[in-house]
Parts: sequence; structure tokens; C-alpha cells
Amino acid sequence: MTKETNDEWKRLNIWKGKCSYSQERIWIDEQIRESLIKNSEDLYNYNSVIVYQIEDGILPIKRFRQSIKILLDKHEIFQTSLDYNADEHSLQQTINQNSNDLYSYELTYVDVNDIEKVNNIIYNEQISKYFDLNKGKMFRCHLLKGNAQDKNHLIKNDYILLIYHHSGIDQYSKYLFIKELTNGYLNGKLNNDDKYDLKYIDYSQYEHEIDLTNCEEFWQDLFSDYNFNHRLKIPYDNKLDNISTGSYYSFDIDKSLTRQIFRYKNKININLFRIFLTTFYVYLFKLTQDTDISITGFTPNRIRNELNHIIGPFENLIIYRHELDPHQSFNELIKKID
Repeated sequence: MTKETNDEWKRLNIWKGKCSYSQERIWIDEQIRESLIKNSEDLYNYNSVIVYQIEDGILPIKRFRQSIKILLDKHEIFQTSLDYNADEHSLQQTINQNSNDLYSYELTYVDVNDIEKVNNIIYNEQISKYFDLNKGKMFRCHLLKGNAQDKNHLIKNDYILLIYHHSGIDQYSKYLFIKELTNGYLNGKLNNDDKYDLKYIDYSQYEHEIDLTNCEEFWQDLFSDYNFNHRLKIPYDNKLDNISTGSYYSFDIDKSLTRQIFRYKNKININLFRIFLTTFYVYLFKLTQDTDISITGFTPNRIRNELNHIIGPFENLIIYRHELDPHQSFNELIKKID
């Protein structure tokens, strides 16, 4: 196996091996959170839900379910269980070949025009623990039908809920998943002429052979003088009851401000991510008067072109640390953010 990322990565044809760093992070984090959950009413926050509503026409349920099976059969990440190997002190992934029980399915008859009731069902899908990583269960389909007489088709205003665990699909994989699901539905099959293509389990093994010395030195240098006991002094009580709950705040940016943002972006030739990251730094400084600020984000982590077709968790956490100068202008600050 190579230790250089520019050497060729070949199909290994294995069914068991080490987990990727992303799988390890998600698995360990889940174990910690579950150990801190006090009762069954606490939120479970590893589910993501994709919601579709039928706008027109009909969708045969049998054909749709068949397209799901075609997709799950092709992408082995949905057949993969995660287990801690005490002898090797490592997390192992195993492809459970020839498994006929790849996902859970539910059909519910409900008043699809009752938005509150539909939203409650969606919310329950987000917080309920349906998945078991030790058994390779990480996908679920829930259909909501308004007409109980036709049991074979989804019609206008019916819902499709696709629920998945984070250990199976990252943000980019979601795009691949929908693309493959659509192709499977339209064509009744997927292109399986990929015996030489990398699988996710192959990537995981090669990842462990990459020399990370430079990366380790970079992060050690970046945080060599950092006080890890330091906390931003938010001017209100934002303490959560337990680690498995959270909150978010969203707001709309009006068209006038949006146009100004894009004009500014084009004027200084910079991407939107740097604009909003810089804005967030300034916001936190205004809120806390703290000048040493670290913000957590994600990186796609698909370091080679041959990884772009694989469904699986590649994303990795990355920390953006910056020490602000309160006397700098926004234009001066944004030039130093990268």
C-alpha cells in the first residue's frame, strides 16, 4: 500500500478493514453522547431527513422501493457495520454481503394537508433512533399517503421521507444519492461496470497509509499558545440541558443586501465563504469583545478525483482560528482570512 497520495489507488477487493477517520469520529462522538443521555426522551441527533412532496402525477411505490434496493445493493456503505476490535484497539468496518434487510420502511396514512401533523412526523424522524451501526443499519424510507384507497401509488401532495445516518452520507454524498436514486427509478438499474473503481472501504485503508506528519505539525503550531480552557463570554445564558440537544437560528437576507454582498464579492474577487466567515468573526467579536476566536467548520476531504463518485462520509472537521485586531477595517481583516 502506498503512503503517497499521488500514487495510484487500486481496488482492494476486501470486505473487512479499518474505518476511515470520519467514521471513527462519528462513531466515537455517538458513543459519548449516548452515554450522557439521561432518558429516552432526549434528542438523538444523527439523523438527517430529505423531504419530497409529490407536486403532480403518480409514483408507483413498488418501483420506487425497487430503485432504493438497487442503490443500496450497489453502494456497500449501506451494507457496512462498525465494530470496535478490542484486540487491535481499532474500529473495524465489515461489509455484510448478501443482506436482504438493508433498510427500514414505513407507510403512514395521514392527512397530508395537515402541515402541523406532517411536520411532527418529520421531526420524530429526525430525533428517533432507528439506526444501529453495529448491524449496518443507516437508511430508512417513510412514505406519507393521504389516500388510503390506493395503496400502490403516491399521488399529488403525498410525501417521501428519506432518512439516513451521518455515518453513511455526507453533504456531497447526498447529491450522489439522489442522482443514483433517480437513475435507478428511471432506468430500473444502475451502472455496475465498476469492478476496478474504488469502494469506500478501499479509501479507508489508503487513508490510514497517508503520512500526516505535516498536518500534525501544522495544527500543533496553530494551537501551541491556545488556552483550551478558554470560553467565549456570550452575553446571555446559552447552556444546554444535555450534550445531545442543540439549537440554530436562521434569518433571511433581503434582495438589496444580497445584491450588495455579490457586488462586494466581485469587486474584491473573493468567495462567499470568506465573506461570511469574516462576518462571523466580526459578529462574535462585537458580541464578546474577544479577539482570539476559533470557528469549527467542515472540509469535503475528497482529496482525489476517483473519490468523487463514492457515497460515504468523507467530510472532516476543521478549525478556523484567527486573532482579530479591533482597529482593523473589514477590508483589512478579510484579506487575512483564508
